[in-house]
Amino acid sequence: MDGLQILICDDDKLNNYILANEILKNGKYDIEVFDNTENCLMFMKYKKADLVIISVCSKNINYRSVIDLIHQKEMKSVICLIGEKDSQSVNVYTSKCDCFIKKPYSTSEIVRLLETFNLLSKRIKRIFVRTFGRFDVFVNGSILNFHNSKAKELFALCIDHNGGSVNMDEAIDKLWPQRSYDDRVKRLYRKAVNCINKCLDENGVPNIFENSRGSCCVRADFIECDYYAFLKDPVKNNKLFNGEYMFEYPWAENTLAHILKIAEIKSDVIAGFMEF
Repeated sequence: MDGLQILICDDDKLNNYILANEILKNGKYDIEVFDNTENCLMFMKYKKADLVIISVCSKNINYRSVIDLIHQKEMKSVICLIGEKDSQSVNVYTSKCDCFIKKPYSTSEIVRLLETFNLLSKRIKRIFVRTFGRFDVFVNGSILNFHNSKAKELFALCIDHNGGSVNMDEAIDKLWPQRSYDDRVKRLYRKAVNCINKCLDENGVPNIFENSRGSCCVRADFIECDYYAFLKDPVKNNKLFNGEYMFEYPWAENTLAHILKIAEIKSDVIAGFMEF
């Protein structure tokens, strides 16, 4: 479960410190701590949270606002409430949350929380993207059918940007290079965006794609991808690259050239180790 993001939102700073340290004794997690609602909400607008632990009894915490944002963005977060009385555990059911812990924290309670988290996090659908060779997206092992070739290509372009934004101008230039830049081609772009949203929503993974006025992007931290794994560690993951990258899309050739350069460096590194 390494690298999973945990948020703790409570204005009791001492208890935040105790809770964070108890969690880290039981595994490697990325933990962010907030003592007010505003900063927590701002963080969650831009980054995913796998486990959100929120106080129901803090003056500076509006726990319902945090929960509403999680549900609104259809995050697959596990939600745990912090309370001071057993009676406050009823909020778990009324707020559609997953579990409850009470202050002061005991070691056994933290272990139980993490066991619940690890169990419930398995309900999150696994998204795998294959870029080496033909481009395809898989959800829980089943191929995703976009029903529209340009929607699939736009999603591929977003994957190529590794979480960075793809603006409408670039998308139109690469997906419709022969078309004039007018309202008609802009409608084609919007149609492709809407098709992506509909397809992902129907397959239960709406949280991996975001669009705003004139741009769109994937949430790379929600996605397993052979290209991303290769970039992260070319030596360890060199076998993932087969010499091809999204070969059906002409615009992917620039990225392929970059990958080939990395692969050459990787080969030199491996050869150096073997000689040594």
